[in-house]
Amino acid sequence: MVNGKKVGASVRPGVRLSSSARGPLSDYAMSASSQKDELEQSSQEMEQQASPAQREAARSASRLERQKASEAGKKAQQSLQRSAQRLQSSLDSALADDRRTETILRERAAIPEEILTARRFKDVYITPHEAVIYGLVHAVKEFALPEGEEIVQI
Repeated sequence: MVNGKKVGASVRPGVRLSSSARGPLSDYAMSASSQKDELEQSSQEMEQQASPAQREAARSASRLERQKASEAGKKAQQSLQRSAQRLQSSLDSALADDRRTETILRERAAIPEEILTARRFKDVYITPHEAVIYGLVHAVKEFALPEGEEIVQI
């Protein structure tokens, strides 16, 4: 509630420190990993279908099917490599962002080492009182909208 009015989102008091190298990026990594498994399985199935032992056709037709399956497998492998490169680029960017954030926190605040270390692996919540002690904020005050103003949630 703000000025006696209910607002649309719940807010936890304090400060949340999190890491960019977790969350959606790790979800993407899991997705890329499952795509890789699917591509490998699909490639294996195509190779099995193209083998002479399972097909009844002339040798030249069988050879053509194996060649097509091989080309499809190469294309799938190239696609997988491009996905891995994009994933690595995203990970490198997130890690660089985390290093910058940690450097700023170390230079401008007095946050204990164990909190900074824990921040790399999970979200860390700091109470408003701790935020003052660590130098993240100057003071804790109640928020009030200026007279006649309102919050609009989009």
